[in-house]
Amino acid sequence: MGGGIANQGYGDINVVNSTLADNSAPDGGGGIFNRGILRMTNVTVVRNQSWAALLPHPGGVANKGGTLHFTNTIIAYSGGDGDCANYEGTSHEGTISTSHNN
Repeated sequence: MGGGIANQGYGDINVVNSTLADNSAPDGGGGIFNRGILRMTNVTVVRNQSWAALLPHPGGVANKGGTLHFTNTIIAYSGGDGDCANYEGTSHEGTISTSHNN
């Protein structure tokens, strides 16, 4: 999980003016796996891969019980089960929000 960034618990991360490309990881989030707080501004997440037996396993960004906020961020060309997914369930519901040109 989280080939580029793995925010596995209580982290509070800001990613600014960055590119996360060509990463891979099993079980979701080839680019980013998030369980904490993650803010991305002017970020490109491209060509990341993920594989898993269970869905969802997005190649770009996997949010499992965390909080994601995107501003001027592009997530594209991911392998696996799409570009971005919010895992849902009784103990893993997360929040994804966007603003500006996403």
